[in-house]
Amino acid sequence: MESKIYSLFNATGTMQELKDTELPNGQILWLNGYGQSLHDHERKAIYDSYDSGGRLMYKTINLDTFRIDTHAAYTLKPNTEIFGIGIYYTPGDIVTKAEVYAALARVEEIFKSDAIKIQAAITARAKLEADTAKKYKHLKQVEDYRTRITATQNIRQELKVFKTKFSVTSERYSGGDSIRVAWTDGPTVEQVEKIVSKYQDGSFNSTEDIYESNHSPFNALFGGAKWVQSNRHYSLELEQYASKQTGIEIDEHGCNADIDKQRILRDFLTAIDMTDGSVIL
Repeated sequence: MESKIYSLFNATGTMQELKDTELPNGQILWLNGYGQSLHDHERKAIYDSYDSGGRLMYKTINLDTFRIDTHAAYTLKPNTEIFGIGIYYTPGDIVTKAEVYAALARVEEIFKSDAIKIQAAITARAKLEADTAKKYKHLKQVEDYRTRITATQNIRQELKVFKTKFSVTSERYSGGDSIRVAWTDGPTVEQVEKIVSKYQDGSFNSTEDIYESNHSPFNALFGGAKWVQSNRHYSLELEQYASKQTGIEIDEHGCNADIDKQRILRDFLTAIDMTDGSVIL
C-alpha cells in the first residue's frame, strides 16, 4: 500500500497531501532560505531517481560544488508555490545531459584525487608512527585505549632522569582528563615540560574558544591527556636562599607583601636549577 504524507506547511494553511513531483533528469533544483534564493543559489541538477519505500527519490549533483545529494520528490515545489524554507524548481530550467555527465565526471576525478591524497596521508602517518615507536622504544605503548593511564606511567618513567621525587597523578571527568606533575625544588618547570608537554594531546584555541586535539602519532602510541599540568613547589630553605640572594625579605611562608618584590623573588626561584640537589644559576 502506498503511504500518504500530509502537511500544513504550505501557502493555503490547510492540510494537503504531499504527492511525488515528477521531474526530468537535468531539472535544476535550488534552495530558498538560509541566505539563498532563486537569484543567489547553488544549482543542483537531477541525474537519476529511485524508489524508497514507495516514495520517489531524486539523486542530484551540485553543479558548483560537485556534491552528490538526494531529495524526496514530494518535498519539491515549483517557484510559483514558494512558502518558506525549502527546495524549489523553475519549470523549464533544465541543463543538458552533457552538462550533467561532465559534472559527474568531475566528481569521479575528485574522488580519485582524494583517494590518492588519503592513501598518501595514511602511508605518511604509518611511517611517522613507526619512526616515533623506534625513537621512544623504551616507553610503554597504549593498550585497550588506556591512553591516560599509559601516559601517566610513561611520564613517571621519563622523569627518572632527574634525582627528584615527583608526584604524577591523573583523573578523568566529564569534560576530559588531566595529568598533574608536582615536585619540590629539583629541576625547573621548563626542564620538566620539555619531557611532559608532548603528552598533552591538544591545546585551547582562545580565538575560537574551543579545544583542538592534535591527534599526534606520539599520543596514539604512548598515551596522553587533554591537560598536562606541571606544578613546582619550593622548600623554605630554597626560598630563604633566594631571599638572601635578592635581598628581599620573606615571612615564614616564603612571601613578601609587596607584589613587585614577590614577583622578583618568584622569577629568581623559577630560574634556579636543583637537578642534582645543588643550586645552579
